[in-house]
Amino acid sequence: MRILLALSVCLLSPRAWGDAVADPESLIHRLARTAPASVGFVEVRYSSLLRAPIVVSGELTYLGPARLDRDVTAPYREHTAIRDESVSIEREGEQPRTLALRRAPELRGLLTGFSGVLAGDSAAVKRSFAIAAKGADDAAKQRELGNAGQGRARPDANARMHSSMTWLWCLAEFVPMVSGLRGKIRINLFRRRFVPAGALIHESVFRRTGYDRPLPKQRRIET
Repeated sequence: MRILLALSVCLLSPRAWGDAVADPESLIHRLARTAPASVGFVEVRYSSLLRAPIVVSGELTYLGPARLDRDVTAPYREHTAIRDESVSIEREGEQPRTLALRRAPELRGLLTGFSGVLAGDSAAVKRSFAIAAKGADDAAKQRELGNAGQGRARPDANARMHSSMTWLWCLAEFVPMVSGLRGKIRINLFRRRFVPAGALIHESVFRRTGYDRPLPKQRRIET
């Protein structure tokens, strides 16, 4: 099973993205933080046994050297605690488990990489991850957002909403699908996506008229 992990490290330090494009080493150096520190994550798992990748999200909390908490909030709830060479896992509705860190190399890589980011140590991060930085200057961003130049529509929270739910996709809502790490079968039946507590939500959601989807009370607003 291949795993792709995206860390929202930009949330740790908005100043880190102030330059047009920063090189990876200097960017990681500027993301350095003292423990404890938290960041949201999205993890995508691919397997030839599944029709679609499994996507989980939640929060990582760095508590110091060899100490990391991983809290999954969607699509299930799970708490993983790394303490030195020991890993404890608690999933909702299941018995707690404890295992040695050497049996979970992906968690060791996560611990090493995340610790390296918060320590500003790009060399440590490179031992487990490939790093790269990309971006655009402010003028390019404003053109892309439609605030300058021509060819792009200006942002409008109340613009006509696009719907991709064609009749073919409607039929797919009744097809049994594999869901979750344990391969449970479920039928979606137009179920809406769950927005976990602490989610980062763009401020345009609150400016849109008639938006009635339930949102968590604990949330962060992006402008």
